[in-house]
Amino acid sequence: MYLTAETREPALQEDFRRRALGSGSAVFLAALVVLILPSLLLLLRIFQRATPRES
Repeated sequence: MYLTAETREPALQEDFRRRALGSGSAVFLAALVVLILPSLLLLLRIFQRATPRES
């Protein structure tokens, strides 16, 4: 954000803005995976325990 505000060239401002949006999106997706993956693994473990095993 700082580089976008300090730069005077519009093309460079746009480049910094796009990079900031891209990195923000990547962090959001990583956080989403970190939040969802443990829940899915827990559900998988519960499901495996609930199903009867054949001997």
